[in-house]
Amino acid sequence: MILYQTAAALPALTPKDQANSTLHWYREPNRLGITSAVDAGGGGHQFPTDYTSSAELAKQPRFPIRLGLYLFAQKPGSELDSHQQWTNTQRLQMNVATGRLNGYLTAGAVQNRLYFAGEYFVERYGAEAARQSPPLRKLIRAGVPVGAGTDGTRVSSHNPWKSLYWLVTGKTAGGL
Repeated sequence: MILYQTAAALPALTPKDQANSTLHWYREPNRLGITSAVDAGGGGHQFPTDYTSSAELAKQPRFPIRLGLYLFAQKPGSELDSHQQWTNTQRLQMNVATGRLNGYLTAGAVQNRLYFAGEYFVERYGAEAARQSPPLRKLIRAGVPVGAGTDGTRVSSHNPWKSLYWLVTGKTAGGL
């Protein structure tokens, strides 16, 4: 929470500087081989206001990453109001050929929290539940595009390799 309070207290960037900063941030995952990402919001980010730079960049051919948004209300009890505001103010434009909605990629996502907390998951839910978590094969068989994530800057680094290791081997950081 302190991190987000500190970031919120910084002076706002100009729109040009926001676009430049956002473009540089999206190039960093490219350096690690990432071509698609999902921004799960949170941290006080308000849609669509705080996504103006990403939305403008997503319209350009030089946008270096396919980006999906996972939106949720920032205040408990305001979910319906937030959803109505989003749907009333956003014009949805789906490009079926590229899989993009308003320039953003549409897909499901799985994070690698079990890589770090798999032992606790087994203690709480049992080994059988852990063997089936997450249900990647079921999602893939159902035709759901699956993206893997790290919850970078919160639980883990944005570096995808630990997440991919866990997804491929099923092994946790503790060796389980």
